[in-house]
Amino acid sequence: MGAPLSCSPKGALALFLLSASLLFGQQRYELYADRVQQEANTTRASGDVLLRDESRFLRANRLILCQQAESAELFGNVYFDDAEAKTTFITDYLRLQGGAHPEGWSDNLYAHFNESGLWLSGDEAYHEEGVLHVYSGTLSSCTPHGPDWSIRFSRATHHQEAQWLNLYNARLYAGHVPVLYTPYFGHSTDMTRRSGLLFPRFGYSRREGTLFEQPLYLAPHDWWDLELWHQTRTRRGEGVAATLRFVDSPHSKGQLSAGEFKERSSFQEEYEIENRRHYGVELDYERTRLFSSPRSHHQEGLRLRYQEYSDVDYLQVESIDPDKRDRSVGHILTDELDYFYKVDAGYGGLYLRHFKDLRDSNRKDLVQIQPEGHGHLFSRPLFHRNLLYSLDLRYRNYSREEGLEAQELRAVLPVGYHTSVLNDYLQLSGVYQIDRYQIDYDDETTRGVDSRESLSLSVATMLARDFKAHFHTLGLSATYHEPLEHTRRGEFFNDFSRDRQAGELSDASLSLGLNQYLYNRRGTAVLTHRANQVIQMDRNNTLLELENELIWRPTSRLSLRNLSRYSHEHHTLVRASSSIELSGDTGYSLTHLYRNPDGDGVDQRYLQASAHHRFNVAHRIEGAIERDLMTDETRRYRMAYQYNRGCWQSELSLARTLTPYTTSGGETDSRIHDIIFLRLTFNPLGEVIQQLYEEERG
Repeated sequence: MGAPLSCSPKGALALFLLSASLLFGQQRYELYADRVQQEANTTRASGDVLLRDESRFLRANRLILCQQAESAELFGNVYFDDAEAKTTFITDYLRLQGGAHPEGWSDNLYAHFNESGLWLSGDEAYHEEGVLHVYSGTLSSCTPHGPDWSIRFSRATHHQEAQWLNLYNARLYAGHVPVLYTPYFGHSTDMTRRSGLLFPRFGYSRREGTLFEQPLYLAPHDWWDLELWHQTRTRRGEGVAATLRFVDSPHSKGQLSAGEFKERSSFQEEYEIENRRHYGVELDYERTRLFSSPRSHHQEGLRLRYQEYSDVDYLQVESIDPDKRDRSVGHILTDELDYFYKVDAGYGGLYLRHFKDLRDSNRKDLVQIQPEGHGHLFSRPLFHRNLLYSLDLRYRNYSREEGLEAQELRAVLPVGYHTSVLNDYLQLSGVYQIDRYQIDYDDETTRGVDSRESLSLSVATMLARDFKAHFHTLGLSATYHEPLEHTRRGEFFNDFSRDRQAGELSDASLSLGLNQYLYNRRGTAVLTHRANQVIQMDRNNTLLELENELIWRPTSRLSLRNLSRYSHEHHTLVRASSSIELSGDTGYSLTHLYRNPDGDGVDQRYLQASAHHRFNVAHRIEGAIERDLMTDETRRYRMAYQYNRGCWQSELSLARTLTPYTTSGGETDSRIHDIIFLRLTFNPLGEVIQQLYEEERG
């Protein structure tokens, strides 16, 4: 022993150096116990025995330590927490054998894997360096007494360094009912990303047959991973796809996806599908630091978006995963490359746009924007702190393989004076703005120039009053806008200069604004009201549309909102959106959308409703519906029941989705899916998805 024992009726403490590792390695330990007895090379301890070093400890009712045999036995309520293995052990009996190759044996072992929440129990266990073998046991993450689900096995092997568990002759049980058998099952016992098979996805469609998809996940390095999946639609065809995710620096991330699906010739002919083979490639990349230092206050961003599809049908057959299916896209695809750099004084940006037509891959007259440059100088004083100016610059280069090309330049320079009077009760401002636009065409003979000068005068006030139970603020503003000069000459073709086609009001205008808020003592806005009215100062002082928004929260759970536009010309509402929402364990929302054809020629009546109720922690139901009142058509609906037991969750839903899309021929079409969806999630093992759906083409 390294030091003599000191015993007392209440407890004893010994510091000693074990000659063998006893699973710990050669270190100095502390032994605490109510009673300690030393006989030659044998130490006996009992009564709340604790053996620990700097990072580990082991508890038991009784301990027998034989230093000569390099062994130890622990009896009764043996508790051992292994921080390196991230595992806690509880057993009735534990025997440790030291030497060159430390070993251990235990009976009625219980092991809890701290990160994942999984636990394992077994009749017998054998410990060797870095590996635990358990015989005739059970695995689950539910409560150990009557678990809702469990996996029973004949043998299990846990590799502590890799945090990986292998089960042999595994049987999945739902309660006491056997559900599934597999000769082998492997799973991680921590949250580290690992390679392996993911849970398969199943489905059935009367038109497409049985659906099956098996994903494979590969994570060989910390900075990238790869998901591969193969899908089969027994009556339609087969496909493969992959998604590569990567983080190439602390300030960037990217994702590359590619896939292919091949139709059966009989299915292609029956449903008149244009292409038998569908493929697609997508690339997304973002970076927040390229030239700037993380220690600086500068901001920058790089974003790349690339898409290439054989046709729009690929987006519907890429995967049977509901998160990937039913994406909609128009027939014009846009590839993007954007970069900006921002400093305290302003920012600059460079943007490239490349457009592709899915209807005609050889189209050469499509206009591209390569590049577009932005420059902005933030507001700054000019001779006086109240006299401010800013500057906006934009350049665009329009190019294409065949047809007219052009270069566009726009500069906007506002200069304004801002001050307050009457002890800051009234804010005054005046802004003089120059807006010059020029477009030059590549034939070197045609040019379009549009120059505008304007003056805006504003007056505003913000009033506040404190009541006993509420606090009210009222903001009023008036802005007079006067176009001073407008010069327009040359040609402006529709292929370019789209922001110069509509023009602006040639007459002066007056804009009146109102903002008011009513707060309660908790700081919540009980009432929000915003309104804006523009008056065109022509011969008749024409009133343009009145915009009004009102939000009322009578309780912390209930909210009512209305946003509307009123036409004085037609004496009617032209647009309105009204909603009511109740939050909490029982909640609902109802939204009505309205557009009047007297205002803009579009007649729309649309209703959206949703509701949910949580019975308790475990049970929840919800539903939603979207209905077009003009066509009397239900476009979407969903009814779902969710059950959460902590260690597992289930969701059963019935839904209809309508996905608009553009066909390869350029026509607008839609797909209607009626889906029965079942999701079972076993924490932390994964989830099983089963879906039955019927597809119709609108």
